[in-house]
Amino acid sequence: AKQIIAKIKRSNIVGTISAIDKTIYTIAEISGPATKIDLSDAVSLKMINSKNQIIVAKMENFKEGDTAFAIAYFPDPSSNTLSTLKAIDLAK
Repeated sequence: AKQIIAKIKRSNIVGTISAIDKTIYTIAEISGPATKIDLSDAVSLKMINSKNQIIVAKMENFKEGDTAFAIAYFPDPSSNTLSTLKAIDLAK
């Protein structure tokens, strides 16, 4: 196993990517505040291609203005950046 995630509190983040700083992506959530997520440790990154198929993605596929969904958690309670488990770029 790459990670054991059974006992962590996960959050689902959905919104528009509003800023990118290296591996830290700020997502303006649809029904809430902006949230910072770190994509560098993600177990799975996906995207939807022009044929509406879900395919493997890289961090550089996630661009400002795209809509994204991420499953993330706080690795350290004092941190204000979530670590990402899985993310999908929903832009076509």
